Formats: sequence, structure tokens, C-alpha cells
Amino acid sequence: MDDNDFWSFSNQIYRKNHISEVCLYLQDIHKLNINLILFCCWFGKNFGVLDKNLFNKIIKRSSSWDVVVVAPLRKLRIDLKYSNKANLNWSAEIPLLREKIKTIELEAEKLNQLYLQKEALKLKKNKISTKQLDCVIKNLFLYLSNKKICFSKSNTNLFNNTMLILIAIFPNHNQEEIANKLDNLKDK
Repeated sequence: MDDNDFWSFSNQIYRKNHISEVCLYLQDIHKLNINLILFCCWFGKNFGVLDKNLFNKIIKRSSSWDVVVVAPLRKLRIDLKYSNKANLNWSAEIPLLREKIKTIELEAEKLNQLYLQKEALKLKKNKISTKQLDCVIKNLFLYLSNKKICFSKSNTNLFNNTMLILIAIFPNHNQEEIANKLDNLKDK
């Protein structure tokens, strides 16, 4: 595995049809960390089910990085977007500044992913060849449980957005199969 395997996986998934919007929705509405969502998927696909105690440690460290580094950069970038709409005299330079901040924000995200990948290598089991979908779903449920988010079909947006992520990761599985696995594994 090269140093950027998790980063490559994340970029590949994030660029698929509507996945960036899905991830941003989960971030904005459910306050989920996109890196941790993708980490659950990447780890499940490559190594299996996460250990709850070690994953809680990873969540804590990753969330701290997000609060201290990434969120302030994101807030500044968004605030500048709205200040540019205020028609300030110097507003022509604001889009350039926002792009520079976005680049730094992405570098901060990448550093967090490198940390997550290093921790994953400590946690990894033997590479799995079957039941990858089950492992990814269990990891996502572990994260949702940590965030005290109840997963059910009645929470249509969460269910559908999780489905879209899983379809992007597992294009050879049909929607019905993924929906059934989500429903069957949610209580396990």
C-alpha cells in the first residue's frame, strides 16, 4: 500500500456522480466528518470491521484536528464568500484568496487522512476478499452510533445518502442487495 492509498480511494469515490454533494449533506446536516465516513468505507473494504475502542480513539484525534485546523479554514473560506457578495472595493481579490484557502484546507484534510491511514495500518487485519460490503456497513454504523445517530429507513435522507455512497464503492452490487444489507445489519 503506498502512502496515499486512502487519499486516492477518497478522491476516486468523492469524484463519482453526486458523492461530493452526498458527503457535504452528511457533514452539514448530520455533523459527520467526511474523512471519517470515507475512512470507515476504505478500512472496511481493505481490512474489515473496526475495533470500537481503537476507532473511538481515531475519531477523537481526527475530530480534534478538524476542530482546530480544518473547520477554521472552512469557516474563513465560507465567510469570504459572503463578504465578496457585500460588494467591497477589494472584492475582486476575494475569489483568489478563497481558492488559496481551499487549497490549504484540502492539504489539512490530506494530512488528517495520512494520520488515519497510519492508524489503520496498526489496526489492520488480513486483507479480506469477501463480505467487504458488510464490513463497510458495520464500520459506518459504528461511526453513526458514536455520533448517536439512529440509522433507519424512516430517516430517508440518511438511508438514501448512505446507499449512494455504497453504490459508488460497490458498483457491482445492485441497489436492492445493498438496501437489504443495510436493513439487516443495522441492529447487529
